[in-house]
Amino acid sequence: MLSVPRPFSFLLAASVLLVWSQAQARTDHRFFIDQYRGPAQCIGCHSTAFSNTPAISLKDIHHSVHYRFESKLPDNYQHNEAGAVVEYATSGLLWKMCGLPSTVPQFNWLSNIKDLPETQHVDKPSGCGTCHAGIGLKPYTALGQSKPAASEDNNIDCLVCHALNYDRKYFTATLFGQPELDAKGQPIILSVPRINGVLNWSVYTDAARTVGSTNASTCLRCHADLSDSKVPADDHHYGSCQRGVVFAADQDVHASAGMSCSKCHDAGQHKMKRPLNNDLSAHDVVIDHQMCTDCHGQNPHDFETYNEHAGFVSCTACHARTEKTAAIRDFAVVVPPDPNNPLSIYSVGISDATPDYKVSFAWFDGSVGPENKPRGARGDGKSRIYPYKPVGMNLPRDADGNVIPPRWDSFFKTGNMMDALAQGRSEYAALWTPEIGAKYGLPPVPGEFDHFAASESGFSISHGITRKNAYKCASCHNPAGVMDFEKLGYSEEKSESLENLLGLPPVGDLNGDGKIDAFDLLIFQNYWHGNQDAMLKALKNNQ
Repeated sequence: MLSVPRPFSFLLAASVLLVWSQAQARTDHRFFIDQYRGPAQCIGCHSTAFSNTPAISLKDIHHSVHYRFESKLPDNYQHNEAGAVVEYATSGLLWKMCGLPSTVPQFNWLSNIKDLPETQHVDKPSGCGTCHAGIGLKPYTALGQSKPAASEDNNIDCLVCHALNYDRKYFTATLFGQPELDAKGQPIILSVPRINGVLNWSVYTDAARTVGSTNASTCLRCHADLSDSKVPADDHHYGSCQRGVVFAADQDVHASAGMSCSKCHDAGQHKMKRPLNNDLSAHDVVIDHQMCTDCHGQNPHDFETYNEHAGFVSCTACHARTEKTAAIRDFAVVVPPDPNNPLSIYSVGISDATPDYKVSFAWFDGSVGPENKPRGARGDGKSRIYPYKPVGMNLPRDADGNVIPPRWDSFFKTGNMMDALAQGRSEYAALWTPEIGAKYGLPPVPGEFDHFAASESGFSISHGITRKNAYKCASCHNPAGVMDFEKLGYSEEKSESLENLLGLPPVGDLNGDGKIDAFDLLIFQNYWHGNQDAMLKALKNNQ
């Protein structure tokens, strides 16, 4: 009997298993990982291309927006009050104040809210780093920040995106039994235990054995949360990708089809594809068109009038239908911790929007103005109508109206907003220089707190796509329709004409209110669209 040396037999078995597993949807990594040793172990294999994955390097990840949180600003994107292009070198949230949380990541990166010293486990981590594709150190930037002492290679967390089962924890790094401190004397918080400079990745061995391609659930670990640990449910006013709509099977036609996020947001070489929106987020790959047409083509409807509308109305204006709105955040209101929840922390006032706080529509030409409001105009040949979900904020400001960003871990611990604002202003002043202000488009250091003042913005709506419940002709073309044509730049006379474009329906009083009006037409249209496939087939068979 032929004897095969044991090491060779293991390699042979592993090779056979590798060939077999490459044909599967997810490669089973249980046979390759005896103990997880961090990102270098992943790159050890994935620096070579396989049949279902391209070759990658840690450099690819270092330069992705999921790690660096910044990118080059798209050309002709940002404009000032006078309409002139602002030539900022970068976009992204690493230096800018993020909208709803009103957070400057540079000094709200990762903090310890409630520490259990006996286990070194932070039960309530806070900050931007909780969703960063790193283990807790801020990404290196060439301007205004020295490079972390630890190599950035060791600051990559492959598991946060790729592990199916991942209970990410947070630890206080230690040196000789004492907390390891950063340059400002603050404890260093990491998602991997570090003792005397050595990272112990093995605590995540079980998670590493579940790695594979990303799917909706792995993406939603971060994109379904909005800074206050509230994960959206069907009736919740937050939503996935911070767009106010839950990416769930009963909310989105793509989710119901089992599609992964990367089906639309292709992430080859870890460079994520997404279209321009009116937000501050960085872009790996800038797409200047509606991504819907990549799959559905330029004329996706059987009804030609709808295809004609696609030239000036975005797909999401009709198909990302939702009446749910984002929350109103009031920074003047302090909400104490829940006495029945030991992990509860102080928070600001959050409320559901009022019934008249509806989704709005605006022309968008791919550029933004002050406060990232969409720019565009009817008839300019490049704008389309897009839907926006209003966001209301009552923000702390100085005497000139400049927003003051708080130091959130201070507020979360004490509930003292004034102290948090003083600390935030102080840290912002320590970071800001004219050079940094010019490069990152940052306003000067605000003055001391003077008052709270309301601000309105809007998130573009890009999820919650529906076919069955999409808006129909009468949804817009009736006096009580969803679009305000005058606000969209139409004259009063033209707006009235558009509202009454369809006339009265010849179908009678369908809703039983004693009147024959546009609402009866909408009922008829909903019926027609619900049965149009069968009706068109019947008509074709009768030709």
